[in-house]
Amino acid sequence: MKESLQNVFIRICAVLLIACVVVSSITAVQIIRVYAEEGGDYPENTIEETVPEPVTEQEVTEPEPERQQEEQSDPFDNYDLTCYTPNVDFGSVYQGTSISDKQIGIVNIGLTTIPLTWEEFDESTAFDVALVKGERDLEPGATTTFSIKPNTNLPAGKYTAKYQFFSLNDYRRHHRAEVLVTMTIKANEPYVSSVDITPGSVSLPTGKSYKFQAAVSGGNGYNEAVVWSIAGTAEYRYYYKW
Repeated sequence: MKESLQNVFIRICAVLLIACVVVSSITAVQIIRVYAEEGGDYPENTIEETVPEPVTEQEVTEPEPERQQEEQSDPFDNYDLTCYTPNVDFGSVYQGTSISDKQIGIVNIGLTTIPLTWEEFDESTAFDVALVKGERDLEPGATTTFSIKPNTNLPAGKYTAKYQFFSLNDYRRHHRAEVLVTMTIKANEPYVSSVDITPGSVSLPTGKSYKFQAAVSGGNGYNEAVVWSIAGTAEYRYYYKW
């Protein structure tokens, strides 16, 4: 009978021990949950959750924007003009001298038809430019011919003009052909074109005299003076100079 009571007592103690262990476990779990909700420190021997540190503004790296192309595409890449005689020189001419004009050709070496136009830089209006052959709408590979006529009725000096040929819709004029024109005008030198002696010949008796007349023609401030002299013994002859 005494052993039966001891066994019962041992069983009751075992049940109470198990109950205490269960209650302790539940209490520990509740304590961990409370600390997690209130942001408290976890007690030792508990499972910690890793919380990422906040990122500062300096550490934030924004994605780099796409790099723009170093050279933007030109809407007129298919436009191109050239002139194979970009320098026109009329040389030195005298004032009022009539000289022939010279021609230049503007060639479309691009891939698109170009509505051709031009602009001149000629402060002294020493040259006149005109289209003489070809079309203003210049097709690829085609040539338009212009004539350049000089104006020599200007004061003596050196004259320069520049012409730019480009497409009417190429507002930046990146594709253009330039032509430089030069001319030097010299002041006209005095000149004598003719001397007329009246009479042309005459026979004089011994001791007689005769008066001759000379008419001198020329230009540019020529000197009309005539120097007379007579040479010869058997016959009287004359000559003149100016």
